[in-house]
Amino acid sequence: MRLLILFFLFFNILFAIDEIDLNFFTEPHFKIKNIEEIKINIESKTQNDTIRHYNFFAGKILEKSASDDEIVEFLNVVDCAYCTPTDYSFDPHYRDLLFKLLASNISGNFRNLISYKVIETDSMKIGIMAIYSPDFAVKNNISDLTEFDLDVFGVTKELSQKLQKKTNFIILLSNLSKYIDDDLVENLPIDVVISFDYQPKKNEMLSNKRTFWYGIKTFKNKFGKLRLTYQSGKISYKWHKVKLK
Repeated sequence: MRLLILFFLFFNILFAIDEIDLNFFTEPHFKIKNIEEIKINIESKTQNDTIRHYNFFAGKILEKSASDDEIVEFLNVVDCAYCTPTDYSFDPHYRDLLFKLLASNISGNFRNLISYKVIETDSMKIGIMAIYSPDFAVKNNISDLTEFDLDVFGVTKELSQKLQKKTNFIILLSNLSKYIDDDLVENLPIDVVISFDYQPKKNEMLSNKRTFWYGIKTFKNKFGKLRLTYQSGKISYKWHKVKLK
């Protein structure tokens, strides 16, 4: 009887399904005056009674030029867990963030800035990192209190190899061009690239035949939902384009 119970326990564990949704709002260009409507739309399209979810915002968050205060206020209201913005100055004086700033090659002395995140489920450990293009530091008014690492290849290699030791799936958020992304991940253990580069490109497998590249523009009323599924000892994933309203 004991052996039979152990067999059924092993069978249930082996064939159990573990799922998680990662939602990516890239280049959303939201109108701050519509904040309550946007909040409701996001919640209705992302929340699921049976599947845990996390929302990522990347690129230009607001439609018009805005202060850091306005961007933080907006993101604090909507269901944002992690943000990789391109219209934010990364000033460490802003301490009231209810979300994490995810930036692998930007550093500074404030608690809400992280270089990577590991999201754990019962069966999965998902590593997520974010790389900014060197152009970002040149074209934007970044706080003097933060440091920007221009060596995107070195940072990506070091961090992805670190994540490989502690995770079983790695996602890279990138606002480099698709062609540079292709070179960047060639020999690295990165499973998926989510682009927040402003130029739209075709979603497809990159030349290493291992890493899939996805891009989507939320200002066109769509966001990307990456559903990760663990079953029978393997992780599979599927990308969905979801209409926001």
